[in-house]
Amino acid sequence: MSSWNISKRIYVGFGSVLAILLVLGGIGIFETLRLGGVFFEYRETGRNSRDLLLVKVNVLEARMAAINYRLTSNPEKRSEVETSVAEVIAARDELRSRFSDDPAQLGVLEDIANNIAAYQAAFENYSALRDRRQILLGELEPIGAAIEEWTASRATNSAASGDSEAAMLAEAASTRIINVRLAISQFLATGSLTWLD
Repeated sequence: MSSWNISKRIYVGFGSVLAILLVLGGIGIFETLRLGGVFFEYRETGRNSRDLLLVKVNVLEARMAAINYRLTSNPEKRSEVETSVAEVIAARDELRSRFSDDPAQLGVLEDIANNIAAYQAAFENYSALRDRRQILLGELEPIGAAIEEWTASRATNSAASGDSEAAMLAEAASTRIINVRLAISQFLATGSLTWLD
C-alpha cells in the first residue's frame, strides 16, 4: 500500500466506505422488510385478541342482562340477553373463518359454541317457566278467591244458625286457605322451595 499514490488511496478509501454503506443499506432494507412481516403477524394477533375479548364482553353482558331479567322481569333485559348471545355467535363465526387452519383454536371456538347454545337453551327454558308462572298465578287467583268466599259464607251461615263449632271450623279453614294461597303465590313468584313447606 506504500507504493500507491494519493489518488489511488483516496479511491480505495472512498470505495471501501461506499461498500460498507451498501452492505449496511442492504441489511437495513432486509430488516425493514422482515419487520414489516412481523408487524402484520402482530396486527393479526392483536385483532384476534380483540375479537376474543369482545366475545368475553358479550358473554358477560348476556349474563348481567339475564340476572337483571331474573330480578326485574323486564322484557328489555330479556332482549338484551338475546342480542348479546347473537353477537357472541356472530363473533364466534367470524373467528372460526379466521382460525380455519388451527385445530386447537377451532376446538376452543367449538366449546364456546356449545356453551353458548346450552346457556341460550337454559335461558329460554327459564323465560318460558317464568311466563308459565305468571299464567298460573292468574289462573289460581280466582279459584282461591272463590274457595275463600265459599268458606267465609259457610262460617257466616253456621254462626247465623247458632252452630258455633261449624263456624269456628269454617273460619280456621278460611285462614288456612289464605295461608296456602299466599304460599303458592310466593312460590310461583319467587321459585323458592321454602314456600312449599
